[in-house]
Amino acid sequence: MKTYNLIYESEASLESFIDKHKFKDENNVLLQIFTGVCEEDFINTLVSSLVKLLPHIKIVGATTDGEIMDGDIFEFSTVLSFSCFEQTKIQTYTVALEEDSYATGLSFTKTIENIKDAKFLISFVSGLRVNGEDYLKAFEDEAKELVIAGGLAGDNATFLGTIIFTEKGVAKYGAVGAVFYNENLHVHTHFNFSWEKIGKMLTVTKADKNRVYTIDGIKASEVYKNYLGDEIEKMLPATGIEFPLIIKKDKMSIARAVLNRHDDGSLTFAGNIEEGATVQFGYGNIESILNEAPKCTNELLNNPIESIFVYSCMARKHLLGKGIVAELELLNRLAPMSGFFTYGEFFHDQNNSNELLNQTMTIVTLSEGDALLTNKHVVSEDVTKDSDSHTVSALSHLISVTSKELQEFNEDLESKILEKTSQLQELNSDLEQRVLEEARKLELQYEVLVEAEKKLIENEKFASLGTLVAGVAHEINTPVGLSLTGISHIEHELKKLKMAYDAGEMSENNFTSFMEETRMMSKSIHTNLVKAAHLVKSFKQVSVDQSSEEDRLFNVNDYVEEVLISLRNKIKESKHRVEVDIDKNIFITSNPGSLSQILTNLIMNSMIHAFDEDFEGEMRISASIKDKDLILRYKDNGKGMDKDTKSKIFDPFFTTNRSQGGSGLGMNIIYNIVTRKLKGNIRVLSAVGEGTEFVIHIPAVCEEA
Repeated sequence: MKTYNLIYESEASLESFIDKHKFKDENNVLLQIFTGVCEEDFINTLVSSLVKLLPHIKIVGATTDGEIMDGDIFEFSTVLSFSCFEQTKIQTYTVALEEDSYATGLSFTKTIENIKDAKFLISFVSGLRVNGEDYLKAFEDEAKELVIAGGLAGDNATFLGTIIFTEKGVAKYGAVGAVFYNENLHVHTHFNFSWEKIGKMLTVTKADKNRVYTIDGIKASEVYKNYLGDEIEKMLPATGIEFPLIIKKDKMSIARAVLNRHDDGSLTFAGNIEEGATVQFGYGNIESILNEAPKCTNELLNNPIESIFVYSCMARKHLLGKGIVAELELLNRLAPMSGFFTYGEFFHDQNNSNELLNQTMTIVTLSEGDALLTNKHVVSEDVTKDSDSHTVSALSHLISVTSKELQEFNEDLESKILEKTSQLQELNSDLEQRVLEEARKLELQYEVLVEAEKKLIENEKFASLGTLVAGVAHEINTPVGLSLTGISHIEHELKKLKMAYDAGEMSENNFTSFMEETRMMSKSIHTNLVKAAHLVKSFKQVSVDQSSEEDRLFNVNDYVEEVLISLRNKIKESKHRVEVDIDKNIFITSNPGSLSQILTNLIMNSMIHAFDEDFEGEMRISASIKDKDLILRYKDNGKGMDKDTKSKIFDPFFTTNRSQGGSGLGMNIIYNIVTRKLKGNIRVLSAVGEGTEFVIHIPAVCEEA
């Protein structure tokens, strides 16, 4: 194959060029047209002229942001690149823009004849209408091994409208392409990026494919304004092409250039940027770009080369200016070259993956022969030696080194943070393990304490029951004793009466007197036995209740009286008295045994702690209903308590009477019975010399008869 390039000036010079190279005798000629003249009439006229001159010619073309030919760059000109093939067949296709760019690409794959036999595709698409990334994805899905090159058409950075076309005419919106059929055709792709990241890492927070709404929660255009200044933001999208966002994709740095600025502050980029992606601003390191050129060019020598096509990002031209000629001139030493500056470049890598690139120069080498260019090589020379580029190159180098140092500092800082975080996590893990172990120990201790508390409460129950037993036993002992004495007396008198009767000494008066005395004695015995039976009944009820955990309906006044009957002997011995002021019609559903235990402990506590010797104390028990709950008040007129004692009165093992054997558990057990078992509350009102009052609130189903 051979490629011949021409700057179009007139139809006459074009005809002379065609005749000179005998294109009319060639059967397989592809003409790529790269034009900075963005006028449909001009393009249609030119295409018509070419088809008249060469009816069999295949044309694929696009408007540009600059034209490339034979190592030089042009603007607002038209480059005609004729490639003549001996064994390669060429077909051109046009597809209109579908509902989305992926559908457009899919339509193109369906249009290509014998796509499985196709080796190579050069495709140009509408630069402002087609999402190049989605377009390429369709080819990757349907024709993975088809090598693709080309890019998004330009319009001299005016961003008003691009044009694409074939020999059949203009296709303003959509895609055009030239397909190459030859399994032996050598096609190799390369690229030179060398754009570097500057500034902090940013996160895309809202995006829809290639339209980015917010970055770090800020409108996309405002981010450009914040970091690059008002002027850059005002001139978007023109300036955005020079300051792309760089993302990492499959271990490859890819730039995304701004193509459009919207009224809502969002920006449309040449390719997709996913929501959640981390990005950085990019800048063109001139020194790095130009010094990478010899390396890239030398790598091309590993492949057969007869023609070179270049599709380079417009940003490289705007950044390097005429300096880009140094990059292109190296390529021109190898073979005839042509191409244009795009709004986005298509690249097909060795893994058969298609990528849309920005800020990149993509290179395609073609050859129908197998021979390598053994007589050519590119020396490793400093292509930045032009004195006009020294200042810009130095500034680029300064930015590069500074950004690299900042990046290394950030990475080092991030590494240290990760290290410290890891250490903290290990420490927290160790601490958490220790806390869990201590928690398990405390849980076991708590279980022991709960069990101990249960035993203490049971012991208190038995102690309270013991107090009741002692009182009841004494109370029963008196009437029963009197009854036994009376019965013994009656037996003695009966014996005397029988002896008198046997001796004939009984008079009527003696018999009448005996019978009256016996009647009185029997009545007394009956009264005492009834009293004993009542005491036994009361004790039986109270003792059963103290052992039961079940609630039942009972009369509060009657039950308090039964408890006091059981304690009457203790109260009598203490010379104190207990008054009860409770409405006899109050009934509650609760646990009566708990009430018995509470009252027993309170009364015994008062008799032990509240009164001095020889002081006849008074204890008063009252009850009322409030909001269907029982309010029980117990008050004595004893010594009272100071603030310190009052604040600790319910603490376990706190006692002011340890020397006399006090355990300090009685009041704590009362507190636990009220708060835990009965789900109520208890408070103490007391002051030194003013006695003590306990107010107990017991939630219960209460009613008045």
